[in-house]
Amino acid sequence: MNNISVLLVVLVVVLIIANICYTESFDQMSGGRCLSCEGRSFGGCMNCFNCGFISKDGKSGKCVKGSVFGADNSNDKKGKYRWFHNDPFVRYNRMKNLK
Repeated sequence: MNNISVLLVVLVVVLIIANICYTESFDQMSGGRCLSCEGRSFGGCMNCFNCGFISKDGKSGKCVKGSVFGADNSNDKKGKYRWFHNDPFVRYNRMKNLK
């Protein structure tokens, strides 16, 4: 094998390892995008901009995919529910308008 072939093989291996070892990174102030919302606690859910916590009885709930406007899945939005979503920009604007 020549040098270019060896270099390409090493590059492919490094890319595969990087893809497997991908971790979600969060900034304490800004949060991040999560690969999956399922199974997250309330606090874990609030670290994800693409997730929100939905509660139908006010006591328990689950983390589901959604935005500031509510859950993405229409089955989650049936009936009365309370939606919690962590978006600092929206929260800032709401607090600014309360003054």
